[in-house]
Amino acid sequence: MKIIEKKVNFLSVGRKLFGLLQIPDNSNNNLIILFHGLTNSMIDCPLIEQAAKTFLHNSFPVFRFDYFGSGKSPGNFIDKTIKILVKNTNDGIDFVINQLKYKKIGVWGRSVGAVLGSTVCDRKEIFSSVFISTTTHTHQSFSKLFQKNKQYSTPIIGTGKIKGEPILPGVFYQQTSWLDSLQKKHLSNSKNILIIRGTEDKTVYDLNWTKSVYKIIQSPKKLEIIKGANHAYQGCEEKVISKALKWFAKYSNNT
Repeated sequence: MKIIEKKVNFLSVGRKLFGLLQIPDNSNNNLIILFHGLTNSMIDCPLIEQAAKTFLHNSFPVFRFDYFGSGKSPGNFIDKTIKILVKNTNDGIDFVINQLKYKKIGVWGRSVGAVLGSTVCDRKEIFSSVFISTTTHTHQSFSKLFQKNKQYSTPIIGTGKIKGEPILPGVFYQQTSWLDSLQKKHLSNSKNILIIRGTEDKTVYDLNWTKSVYKIIQSPKKLEIIKGANHAYQGCEEKVISKALKWFAKYSNNT
């Protein structure tokens, strides 16, 4: 199979973000956008490379980009705020629709990428979504990283290579309550969502958080618990990606 690769960029919050569009020669018109995690890039995020290859070999074009403060895009980790990342997410969807000219989009996100995907999942162009290790409890989950009256977080150890110092500004945490409310608003208007979580996930550590996300979503929906899987899904990649592919294929054919 021949795959066309195009390095692209788009503006978000006045900054040029860099992305990659991949199109198989037997491409359908249903693009899948992949959102990477907080400490990752569009290249090193767990699952993302293998997922992209699988989707491409099943006729889905794929698009991904580096968020502000990640990978080849400008900024460092310490510069990230939630409102910037949310705007990046919306601008990425707009770019796919207005510039790449795709009108049917599947959304894939893992960890914070899934959280951010939840803020766009009810847009009319989205035919289905797969959210892996997501939560609407970011205010609680990030609280352990931010000490009272401290300007920055404690050092963060993630699953990717962090640009610059591995700390976040206090404003990042201040915006988590807003993010949780925003997610709930959009999730409550959404359907065709698959939620995946590993039993050994120590980052999104409360199974009830996952169940609460599931309850918010409208049907059809599905919750998959992967036994033995950690936050990076090491050793469980094929199982997760296979479930995601079946989900996207099902709803791309039904819309």
